[in-house]
Amino acid sequence: DKDDIFFHAIVKTKRGVISLLVDQVEDIAEITQSTRVEMSKSVQGIDSFFISHTYKFDDYTLLILDVERVIEVKSEVLV
Repeated sequence: DKDDIFFHAIVKTKRGVISLLVDQVEDIAEITQSTRVEMSKSVQGIDSFFISHTYKFDDYTLLILDVERVIEVKSEVLV
């Protein structure tokens, strides 16, 4: 079943290499400085605490997850 397919995104962080489980991949986007926008101007109703960058395209807005911050918060919760 298509709903049972997952991917691993391998990310190198300050604490080492981790794997993020991804349930869906829509597209591969080429991001440039010209498509980068301020979070407050591009997205409403989303807490930007875990977002590092935002990129605006014609059909969608791409939010970049701040993996370092996610790991930091997860570590604090586990302690």
